[in-house]
Amino acid sequence: MPRSKNKYNDIFLEIGTEPLPANSIYSAIKQLKNNTQEKLEDNSIVFDEVESFDTYRRLVVLVKKVKNIQEPPAYEIRGPSKEIAFDENNKPTKAFFGFLKKTGLKEIDVNIKKTDEGEYIFGLKKEPAKKVETMLPDILKQIVNSIKSEKNMRWNKNYGFIRPIRWILALYGDKEIGFEIAGVKSNNFTFGHQVLYPEKIEVRKIADYFKKVNKHNVILDFHKRRQIIEKGLNRLAKEKEAELFTDKELLDELSNLTEYPSFLIGTFNKKYLELPDEVIMTSLKEGQKLFALKDKRGKVENNFLAVIDNKPSPSVKKKICSNYESILDAKLKDSVFFLKQDTKTLLSHKVEALKELIFQRDLGSMHDKMQRLRGLSLYIAGKLNLPSDKKEKIDRCAYLSKADLTTQMVSEFPTLEGLIGYKYALISGEEREVAEGIYEHYKPKSQDDEIPKSIVGTVCSLSDKLDTLCSCFSIGLIPTGSYDPYALRRNALGWVRIVLGKKFSLSIDELIDKNLDDVQKINSNLNRDRTKKELKEFLKQRLKQILTQGKLREDLIDAALLSNYDDFVDVVDRIEQLRKISKSKRFFQAYKVVERTNNILKKAPIKLPKLKPKLLKENLEKKLWKIYNDSKDNISELIENKKYRLATEKYADDFFETLHIFFDKVMVNVDNEKIRNNRLSLMKLINRLYTEKVADLSLVNF
Repeated sequence: MPRSKNKYNDIFLEIGTEPLPANSIYSAIKQLKNNTQEKLEDNSIVFDEVESFDTYRRLVVLVKKVKNIQEPPAYEIRGPSKEIAFDENNKPTKAFFGFLKKTGLKEIDVNIKKTDEGEYIFGLKKEPAKKVETMLPDILKQIVNSIKSEKNMRWNKNYGFIRPIRWILALYGDKEIGFEIAGVKSNNFTFGHQVLYPEKIEVRKIADYFKKVNKHNVILDFHKRRQIIEKGLNRLAKEKEAELFTDKELLDELSNLTEYPSFLIGTFNKKYLELPDEVIMTSLKEGQKLFALKDKRGKVENNFLAVIDNKPSPSVKKKICSNYESILDAKLKDSVFFLKQDTKTLLSHKVEALKELIFQRDLGSMHDKMQRLRGLSLYIAGKLNLPSDKKEKIDRCAYLSKADLTTQMVSEFPTLEGLIGYKYALISGEEREVAEGIYEHYKPKSQDDEIPKSIVGTVCSLSDKLDTLCSCFSIGLIPTGSYDPYALRRNALGWVRIVLGKKFSLSIDELIDKNLDDVQKINSNLNRDRTKKELKEFLKQRLKQILTQGKLREDLIDAALLSNYDDFVDVVDRIEQLRKISKSKRFFQAYKVVERTNNILKKAPIKLPKLKPKLLKENLEKKLWKIYNDSKDNISELIENKKYRLATEKYADDFFETLHIFFDKVMVNVDNEKIRNNRLSLMKLINRLYTEKVADLSLVNF
């Protein structure tokens, strides 16, 4: 049977571009895959699966087994309300038949649905199905246009894309799909490697594409390129009887910057080995994207490895290597000079220069930030009941923590902040614990990075991160979407990870208040209440993110966070204790007490009057009032002592049975306003006794 008669075909789209930045490719290909799937589904097109491929010159998507005819699109039309569409005998009215006539629907197509506004009739309207081939030009154009980037280039009457589009290959089965974007018409050709095979390649069938680009030196699969690079680097390292310093970030970047990787090895002068290993490795990585090698002792040796996107001759390879070596020699020579100049004075003598470094124009200098860090660090140390010798080291660490920002080495290599402070602190004769704290106070730098190990580094890290958060929130610098120039999400996640990892029971309210006292000295326009509220919510969301990733029950997380989250360690403890009894009878009973009191309070006034015992008329409400008074101190004491499991069980034992009978036999929402509000106040007291400090169990799923 000819392919044109097939019931299914594949869709293929390749967007050929000028070289894409490595850091934009992951987002672009993810968007291409997801948006393709969404656009096809939105247009009722049936398909099997979507695959994507990428290099720095092309973004490719393949949709397998696409049905040639779309599913008949259908959408709901809302008609009149049930009261208007049917009479008192439940027979259709003129309004009902008018709706059918207007929409072209039949009675069988109509049903009744509940909405927030009441019951309405709805009809399902179906459109004629279209051939997918006729729909694809518009859909594929929409897919290309849907790919967004923070830094688009603009050309051809201000059209924006990550980099200019140079060709578009679009096929449906064996047929070309014609459309145009920014002056580029889709066609049936592609290109091989830009150096090794820059000529145009005709593609008549989708299956031919993969064979032809592979033949012309393009490895489409990112993971395959990465595997080739890793194996090639390790092979060269082994030849030199050395070991590769594995750098996942650099491996990923170079896998995105090559279509056909090959390798070379170079050397630099041994005299540069007097530099710290990290300085050499950063000199290799930044700018030139070179890999360092280590000897049997784990120290950097004077060879490097390079990944190039080419298959050069030995003579060209030698020239490329010589260029790498000369550039690297100049960088390392500069680094030796920086080291000598920086270490002419003690690290402590550089602190004064922080007054000339701006932290943020509305938040003062780095010296101001350092002073806030000192104050908050000592405050936290006091809350943790640390001994005086630790407090002294913490204060010294906080004082020196930002001094390396004034050095030439950090000015050249900003990513080495903290590490250079650690090295220079040791050279200056500072205690090792203080020096290590300077390095650790930036940790964790990412989700994969470990939290600080030492108590000095831990306390200073908590202080530094919280001060950055408080300061930025105080002037409205709150992350929105992908905009987060001060890395506040990372700081908040790091702060939460440290608190949970070290099991520090610290009050967020107290820490924020303490820090805002110091921030207010710089920012006199500070709105404390708003800043505190927004920051607490921001931290709460980061806590929820971490707890959810830890596979705790999300409903228990939400229930605990809705009650109280001033102490993050306590939140985790509560969730764990509740999880252990979550399948028990008494947990369900406690849930019912919370749920029923919650439901009755939903329509209660925001401010209820204080309960008046003399207004309690029914024996059951008097009994509930007595139970409350007899139980509240005991339950509150259990909660205060963090015995949440016992508090939950006692709450269930004391209230479930009587409250159940009360709701069956006593009307809360009576006409008499005073009695009604008095009963609602009783419900509120019973509810808040547990939910205020443990969990709002009405959010739990059963």
